[in-house]
Amino acid sequence: MNEITHLRLALRTEGFAQLPLLRQCQIPTKVGNALSEIDRFVEAAEYLSRALELDSAFGMARGNRALVFTRYARALYDPRHAVVLLHRASEDLRAAIGSPHLEPEAREAFQSRAAWIAEVLELNGATAEVSRSGQASTGTRSPQRKLQRAIVKEATISRVSSERLV
Repeated sequence: MNEITHLRLALRTEGFAQLPLLRQCQIPTKVGNALSEIDRFVEAAEYLSRALELDSAFGMARGNRALVFTRYARALYDPRHAVVLLHRASEDLRAAIGSPHLEPEAREAFQSRAAWIAEVLELNGATAEVSRSGQASTGTRSPQRKLQRAIVKEATISRVSSERLV
């Protein structure tokens, strides 16, 4: 939490605008990542979007915003809402992967997440179509249950993997 406070202060200092563009993008990206870790997804996405306002080609912010949308989708109880967020995450991941200044490890992680999202949305079938208004159109309950199971399974795998790394 202390890290978030200090990074937010850095964003408000007079000298922030004089920093190199890369550093200006890194600071709100770090705030967004820290907020995501404590499940404050909406606020995290806002900070990552701030980094993209500074430089729309900053792949780390775009890819990390996709990860925020994915984590948020996994936390939702309604798979129809999760579908909308996963589509948004997929768009961000495609853009991030295409970023020329992305570290190879980050590109690989983003590609892996994009493949998982594609698989989940494919499982969801017809329910994965999103209308122009951003509302998920849903068909049968079976694909929704498959989507929910896939999201829960991924959350469990991620939690177990994280516990092993500690």
